Amino acid sequence: MGNARWATSIALVTAMAVVAVAGCGSGGDDASADDTAEPTVDESTTAVAAGDDVQPCAEDRHGVVIDMDGTLTASIDELALWVANPAYDPAVRAGAVDLMQAWRTLGYEIVYLTGRPADMRIGRTPIADATAAWLERHRFPTGEGTQLFVWDASAVERLEQFKAQTLIDLQREGLSLDYGYTDATLDVVAYRTAGIDADHIFTIGEASGFQEGTVAVPDPSWLPHQVAVVDELPPVCAV
Repeated sequence: MGNARWATSIALVTAMAVVAVAGCGSGGDDASADDTAEPTVDESTTAVAAGDDVQPCAEDRHGVVIDMDGTLTASIDELALWVANPAYDPAVRAGAVDLMQAWRTLGYEIVYLTGRPADMRIGRTPIADATAAWLERHRFPTGEGTQLFVWDASAVERLEQFKAQTLIDLQREGLSLDYGYTDATLDVVAYRTAGIDADHIFTIGEASGFQEGTVAVPDPSWLPHQVAVVDELPPVCAV
């Protein structure tokens, strides 16, 4: 996958639970009736306002993190079907490819962060290689400006710790992680622990309305969200 990186030997996150709980609601019951409506994103927090001098992307790095199963794939069941039958091609969630391409066009780096275990295989192919090939086959952004991480459970026992620490490490390397996408509640905790603003976390499926302040996107397609939110943003940097 070009310069894709595979996650290995990620240190455990200390006191993550304390950080994650801060600001979390008690669940879907705390979500307002308007959670499914697409809000206007405050562009001043991450994107360069129109008319400002836009810096080269290599010098002003911004990123979007996205989960894989149930977020880019049509459902969480696609992975199990693929493992059972290596000839099966997991279905893509409607609008997912165009959504990721739209973010990349704006200058954002794409971080594919999946809980697929590193020791999993599709037939004889390691899951990291199979996932990279799937992304490329379906014309998701790959290569320069993208990174793919799979979960090495032998190095980090808890999935949310792996995801949070991976994101924290990327930020230490100079990548500002501005937005996140997921269908999983554990990812919301990891994203918030890594410092992504709640209103810049877009949730679908079971994660919708999990934490007050996150933005629930109605199933099944990402397209309305892309049109209402992403397409309204200016480029964040100069490619």
